[in-house]
Amino acid sequence: MSIDKQKVLDIAYGGGEPVGTFMDINDPYYEDYTNLYPYDPAKAASIIKSLNIPSDKVFTMALPQNYDAHVKAGQLYQEMFEKVGLNVQIKLVDWSTWLSDVYRGGNYDFTVIGHTGKLDPSGRLGGYGDPSKSYVKWDNAEALADINKAAQVVDFDQRKALYGRALQLMAEEVPHVYIGTSYSYVLTRANISGFRIDTKLDTLDFRNVMVNGK
Repeated sequence: MSIDKQKVLDIAYGGGEPVGTFMDINDPYYEDYTNLYPYDPAKAASIIKSLNIPSDKVFTMALPQNYDAHVKAGQLYQEMFEKVGLNVQIKLVDWSTWLSDVYRGGNYDFTVIGHTGKLDPSGRLGGYGDPSKSYVKWDNAEALADINKAAQVVDFDQRKALYGRALQLMAEEVPHVYIGTSYSYVLTRANISGFRIDTKLDTLDFRNVMVNGK
């Protein structure tokens, strides 16, 4: 509730649509849970105050320095957290350090990263719910069971129901703070049509490209 998702998307990522769960907004498995924790810094500050966090407690936000957008987003989060009573210091790390210390080691307080490169939900959600298999150390046996079962099911509706329950639990318990799906901007000549960027894979898709309609 301390994070203004739209502001982060607009400033750090060139615009986008806020989400409340671990799927891109145009994904067929997407579920809309943006209403669960709306931006409310006053309420966030009240909750944080009730936790009696020591005044000298400093949290570290490890940011992968090779991703300018994530660094910019981290700076925005730092400002937003400060307004609700959290002292967060940024630590820039190289990519190999991020992979070893954050992703594999789980040694961090906060971090910022994007999740792409997976066409099927089994690739993105696999292992979540088992604290030994994801860097956020989330523990939820119910979600893990649904995710594992969905990976073995072929029927789309059955898979969507199973993943839907897991995504709801992830949205409610917030192992990640899900920010949004950023816009992809494409500039082409007037005689080019059918070109797109696959946001899931961050790849250029030329399969339907035509020049002068051919």
